[in-house]
Amino acid sequence: MDEKTSTAWRALIALALTLGLGFAASLLVYFKATRSVYLLGAQAGAGAASQPAQLNSLLAQQFDRWALWVALGTEAGCAVFVVSVLAAVIWWRRGWQDRLRQMDQASRGTVAALERKLAESLGNRALLQISKAETEQRVTSLEAANSQLQAELDKLRKAEKSLAHERQTLESSKAVLEVHVQARTKELQKLQRRYELILNSAGEGICGLDAEGRTTFANPAAAKLTGWPLEELIGSTEEEVFGHNGADGEAAHD
Repeated sequence: MDEKTSTAWRALIALALTLGLGFAASLLVYFKATRSVYLLGAQAGAGAASQPAQLNSLLAQQFDRWALWVALGTEAGCAVFVVSVLAAVIWWRRGWQDRLRQMDQASRGTVAALERKLAESLGNRALLQISKAETEQRVTSLEAANSQLQAELDKLRKAEKSLAHERQTLESSKAVLEVHVQARTKELQKLQRRYELILNSAGEGICGLDAEGRTTFANPAAAKLTGWPLEELIGSTEEEVFGHNGADGEAAHD
């Protein structure tokens, strides 16, 4: 663009020089014609009495010649000026068209770059919105999970409290049961001793057998009747006890 601008300036300078030269040529023709007319007028003053008609003819011819040269020079200068102006205008027009075309291309490239940047920014904005929505969903799910965990923790704490209370209750019940069991055991022991005293003081032989037929209890009278010592009688079967007779342990039936 700078080279075209300098060329246009050179064309304008050349146009101005051409116009100046045309104007100078017209002035030169004018001055020459004026000098010629002045010389002819001087010659006409010296011989005015003898040659008036010839002088008028020469002056008319010289004036016509001068007017023709002036007109030709002026027309030539104007023609050159007009041609130069047209050439400069055409040159300027082409230069401005090229400049406008380049500016248009540059502006289109800038607009395309801006559109790409805008599309990228919109894409990034959409990605950011999607990431934000996903983050919000994750936060919501985490908050829900946290709330659920808090609720479960509260339930566990309540369950622990209830278990602790039940444990205390069971321990209290266990202590009460142990007291009752101990009391009942003492009562049973008392009753057992009483029954043993009653059975031992009985005159008849009394034996107690379990499901397998083994002796679990026997009074002294039963030991006398069977002939077995009381210590050996406990734990013996019914066949062993009642299948023998006598103190010597001989069989009752041979």
